[in-house]
Amino acid sequence: MNVLILSHKPPFPIIDGGCFAMTQFLKNISSIETIKQIEYFSIHTHKHPFITEEFPEIKNVNFSSSFVDTKIYFIDALITNTLSSLKIFQKLIMSIFLVPLSTPKFISLMH
Repeated sequence: MNVLILSHKPPFPIIDGGCFAMTQFLKNISSIETIKQIEYFSIHTHKHPFITEEFPEIKNVNFSSSFVDTKIYFIDALITNTLSSLKIFQKLIMSIFLVPLSTPKFISLMH
């Protein structure tokens, strides 16, 4: 049997309890005789780096990873927050001004 494990961080280097738990899980699952191959894919961040030299040889386990930038940038957060506020403001303006324009009284004034 082949196993694919998708994870939110690499198990090595052991930085916290989550890394330690995943390491123990990998050692236990790799010792099961019916499992022939384990593919472990994780994302890695600046907080949890993927350092191949830190990975010990675990029987039948292949490790791979992809970097995801999870840093919070002040300017991006400000722009996102401003655009979100503008959308709410736009909906408010539309509900105040556009809905009354479609009333029968306004339409009769236009003719």
